[in-house]
Amino acid sequence: MMLDSLPSLDGPTASLSRREKAAIVVRLLLTKGSVPFLASLPEHKQTELAVQLARMAPVDQDTVAAVAAEFADAIERIGLSFPAGLENAIGLLDGVLSEGATSRLRQMAPSSGYRGNPWDDIDKAEADRLVPFLESEAVEVAAVVLSKLKVGKAAEVWASCRANARGASPMRSARPAASLPRWSTASAVLWPTS
Repeated sequence: MMLDSLPSLDGPTASLSRREKAAIVVRLLLTKGSVPFLASLPEHKQTELAVQLARMAPVDQDTVAAVAAEFADAIERIGLSFPAGLENAIGLLDGVLSEGATSRLRQMAPSSGYRGNPWDDIDKAEADRLVPFLESEAVEVAAVVLSKLKVGKAAEVWASCRANARGASPMRSARPAASLPRWSTASAVLWPTS
């Protein structure tokens, strides 16, 4: 959506913020039966828009008409728009690229950062693949990785790391904290059992 590029003009819209204008446009579209595809916006933008909609007071017809005119003008000034992400670019070029090029691009997409969140890919990895990596990392790195995982996966990985650090038993070790591997030392400090 081009809501962020709405210009500030004199008149009824001069005192409105971009967020307020966006809320007016979305509300107007919904009132007219159009359903804007807001799910394509980043989640934080969707959240900001919903909060702004909740904060809005009634708006007079002149202001609505002026905001709608600004939005229409901004849309008309767009020369070209481009697809977001490699998958959408492949879709746009469907039937234009060779099958080999399309296949190669599809193979690139998941690992190239063009789509998705890398933390989702890490979360999909089996715990037994993550545990050796985390056990070899600094506690701070492991903490960041665990914080990005879904709660169930983080708990599974953490329990496996603790079990490995304590000799295959998830129970607290009788060894002094100084003799434990650094992962277990952090565990003993952060979650003492006594």
